[in-house]
Amino acid sequence: MGQGAVMTREQIKRMPEVVAGLLDKQYKLGDIDCLKLFHLFFGQLGIELPQKYKDITFDNYKERWELGELRDEYFEYIRSFSEEVEMEYIAHGDIIIISGADLDVSGIYLGNGHFICCLEDCGVQVMPIKLFTVLEARRINGR
Repeated sequence: MGQGAVMTREQIKRMPEVVAGLLDKQYKLGDIDCLKLFHLFFGQLGIELPQKYKDITFDNYKERWELGELRDEYFEYIRSFSEEVEMEYIAHGDIIIISGADLDVSGIYLGNGHFICCLEDCGVQVMPIKLFTVLEARRINGR
């Protein structure tokens, strides 16, 4: 497993401002959801993520998600622009794929044992990582 580059000090300093602007936004598939959270969060820190994966785009993923077609492809998409990181090396801005009571979700590690994610029932929230099982931690390539 590679360890990749971590976020710059400037990006880390800007994270609280970015998080504050996203907190409590209500979940809406195709508007504010896990995928859009990634693009909004990283985009505000000057990190552009791929807009397309295979034949999945922002224009068609909502419909395909509702049809149940994208669960595996969603995690493949994340893996396409990131590399796995061992939990002992997790750093600010790393993407985590977690498992909890009746859900698997992805979020962004913020440091100090917390991550930001977007859940259907409560929207964008900062949560303690210790409440979940981390299935995978990933670092964006070339960051």
